[in-house]
Amino acid sequence: MPSTTPVQFDPVALCQSIHKLMALEATTAYLTHFGPVTQLPELGSSLVAQVQAMLNCARASATLPMDQRHSVLCERLSALYFEHYRALGGPLSDEALESCLSIDINLNAQGLGLWLDAQACIS
Repeated sequence: MPSTTPVQFDPVALCQSIHKLMALEATTAYLTHFGPVTQLPELGSSLVAQVQAMLNCARASATLPMDQRHSVLCERLSALYFEHYRALGGPLSDEALESCLSIDINLNAQGLGLWLDAQACIS
C-alpha cells in the first residue's frame, strides 16, 4: 500500500521513484518493517496502479465540502484497500483489517486532502 502521508505526498515523484527502482532489475527488495520481497516488476506495477487509484479517490472527493471530504476519502480508501486485500486472498475480517489499517487510512486521507488543496492553489 503506497503512503500518501501529509505534507510529503507527491504522486509524480513517487511513481518516478518506483520506476527508477524497477529499472535496477533487482531480484529482491528489503522493505522497512516488513522484510524481503520478490516479484518486483509485479509489485512495482501494482504500486503505480494503487497510486493512480488513490488519486482517483481524491479527485472524486475534490468538490466535496471540506468538512465532509476527509470522511469520504477514508471510506473510499478503505474500500480500495479492502478490495485489494481480498484480491490477494487476505484472511482477516473487515473489522480486523480496519483495526490494522485505520491509522494508515486516516493519514493517507489527510495527505490526499493536502495534495488536493495544493492542486487547487496551482490551478
